Amino acid sequence: MSVQLPIYLDYNATAPVPPQVAEALRQWLALGPLNPSSQHVLGRQARRLLENAREGMLALLDAEPGTRLVLTSGGTEANNLALCGLVQPDAGQVIVSRIEHPSLTQPARWLQQQGVPVAWLRCHGTGVVDLDHLEQLLQQPTQLVSVLAANNETGAVQPVEQLAHMAHQAGARFHTDAAQWAGKLPLSLAAWQADAVSLAGHKFGAPVGIGALLLRQGVPLRPLLRGGPQEFELRPGTEPAALAAAMHLALELACQNLDQKARRMKQLRNRFEQTLLEAVPEAHVHAHEVPRVPQTTSIAFPGVDRQRLLVRLDLAGVACSTGSACASGSSEPSPTLQAMGCPPELLESSVRFSFGPETTWEQLSEAAGRIVQAVSALRGKT
Repeated sequence: MSVQLPIYLDYNATAPVPPQVAEALRQWLALGPLNPSSQHVLGRQARRLLENAREGMLALLDAEPGTRLVLTSGGTEANNLALCGLVQPDAGQVIVSRIEHPSLTQPARWLQQQGVPVAWLRCHGTGVVDLDHLEQLLQQPTQLVSVLAANNETGAVQPVEQLAHMAHQAGARFHTDAAQWAGKLPLSLAAWQADAVSLAGHKFGAPVGIGALLLRQGVPLRPLLRGGPQEFELRPGTEPAALAAAMHLALELACQNLDQKARRMKQLRNRFEQTLLEAVPEAHVHAHEVPRVPQTTSIAFPGVDRQRLLVRLDLAGVACSTGSACASGSSEPSPTLQAMGCPPELLESSVRFSFGPETTWEQLSEAAGRIVQAVSALRGKT
């Protein structure tokens, strides 16, 4: 019996692996044992595959000469490596925004427990960080500023270049989590001037289990693990050459005609939002006043419990989320929406929808109809 697949609107959690990437990965794995550290012919073959992938991704991301791409198991490890590896004891405070992914806020709290002062950067109600507050915080000696490039829940785009400039003017380094930006909007590391940038491959079509931390030339980093000289002696362990090649191919595919795909996704998102707002006038779209990555919308349906709505939509064949996938299952309101100052009726009723270049209007239109039915049912109107 065939299983009816849901309308998948949870790309921000994990994007589907394109068939080309899946087939290429199968062929790379069929080459044989791939350990880039081995000195025999198979090891040298694996090393070439790995380094070609590394160089290809650096080129696609418009990295400056000397930039190092350190492979990780994903965005969470990259964020932990950045925050914990860049910070030194007694070297000043660390500034982290209140709208970060849990893979940054939790390491920041761990640093606090170790005695490192952490200052929490506010954001406006629009979902964009408060630059005036950052300027105030930077009056204190600061070693690192970390602000994500695009919020994983609302999609709000942050002023990365300006943030990096402000950090550097204060003598601090700047890190950004670009997990929800890469492959969705053009990305130039040379323009950003960030000292460290985190990527998660599965957000743009690579298999789960591969990510990267990019470091500008000369940026020192302490490894979190010990055990081998791999990845510039910053991340020991056998490098997954096939996964790295798959990540490169996924990024290459995501970047093809990126401007055109971004415009199309933005049009689809706006039409989707408008359809829902017309049917549910009380609904509220978070961060609608500011630039957002095109594939993301967070919508509150006042009077409806978000968890009950999520369950009903799951049963109705619409796959979505109430926020970060890493916080799924939590009954606590979204820290991002709390930081934005959202009132309780919006906090308790917000759902995130995210999609990709393959998503069609027919899918979004059908999903919108099911969402409206679910909202009406939970309000007791049907």
